[in-house]
Amino acid sequence: MMGLPMGDQMIGDQSEQYKGAPGFGIGGGIEANFWFNDAINIGLEAGFISFGEQANALAIFPGAAFNSTATGIPIIVKSQYYFLDDAIRPFAGIGVGYLITSRSAELNLTGDKINWDQNGLLISPRAGVMYQLTEALAVNLCVQYNLVMNSIDGELELTYDYADGTSETENIPSKMDATNYLGINIGVVYTLFD
Repeated sequence: MMGLPMGDQMIGDQSEQYKGAPGFGIGGGIEANFWFNDAINIGLEAGFISFGEQANALAIFPGAAFNSTATGIPIIVKSQYYFLDDAIRPFAGIGVGYLITSRSAELNLTGDKINWDQNGLLISPRAGVMYQLTEALAVNLCVQYNLVMNSIDGELELTYDYADGTSETENIPSKMDATNYLGINIGVVYTLFD
């Protein structure tokens, strides 16, 4: 699975926010599906995605920036409808689930790092195509928009990891945008039972 963060994903406090989107994400996952008939299935999918480092400028200090990263564990119940019963099978569907998200921002001037969790419910509309190679084996391509309901406007527990090796945790008033991302999934489908 690949992920492209959507929007600026602003981070900060009640008075000031900064662009905080991490970089491009890459990961993997697994899913299991039950087919009601040739056109409709319901399934459970789980995965892990790591978003790379992205430098975001801090206008208050010349030359200052923080490197934003994130990891996510999406757990989704989904249903899909397949429009054709041929070798090429386009589909559309919807998923509902939960995203476990860990985020961090490291200041380039000092090496100090801030970490926090930003979990939330997600809705995942999707569309794609499955290409049937054999009776039991297929290739799947799916694009999904992960709309995550995890924005924060209030107290948030932040962990500070300082460059000198010390750390501390405190709750502070924070304002963080949701961590929405566009997912692009390529996979292999194997039919266990017919």
